[in-house]
Amino acid sequence: GAMDDFAGDAPWAAHKKDIQVVALSGNVSTIGAGAFADYDAIVAVDFGRALQEIGTAAFKGCDGLTTISLPDTFRRFGEESFYSCGNLTEIHCDGGMPSFNQNCLWNTWAKIYFPEERPWPLVHIQQLEEAFKGRIEFLASDGSDPYVPTEPEETEEETVPEETAAPTTVPPTTEAPTQAPTE
Repeated sequence: GAMDDFAGDAPWAAHKKDIQVVALSGNVSTIGAGAFADYDAIVAVDFGRALQEIGTAAFKGCDGLTTISLPDTFRRFGEESFYSCGNLTEIHCDGGMPSFNQNCLWNTWAKIYFPEERPWPLVHIQQLEEAFKGRIEFLASDGSDPYVPTEPEETEEETVPEETAAPTTVPPTTEAPTQAPTE
């Protein structure tokens, strides 16, 4: 189920400098607000299989995070959920497009990967890329960027070699050859 929100310290705050890996087991569907804010020692998070939402400032300022993978059940980045995670460069989302609440990835420069077989709507991607002013980039899981406009392929005008081209003018009539052709 849903994890509680934490206005102050979470129950595990005494181990803040020691926690390197967070593993959500069972059916944790929501990470509570402030649950791991400023836990710089965290380098990996296993979000489990049921996560739907990451709460407000849940991982704010976690500079140890570099890559995260979210399950296909994930639907919402809470406000400031990964705010100022300076080393977070890759976010892998296995499901449909989640909602990105205010400042969820502010001061974070990351590539967000979505399933190539289920591309996210272009209009929403463009809005987000504009809103984040180039700090985030959206790519398919194979690394391709289907949102970059492609230049139309240049097609060469089909030309016919001169010797086989139809004449544009009729040549003047000449006299018949005086000699038979030799083979």
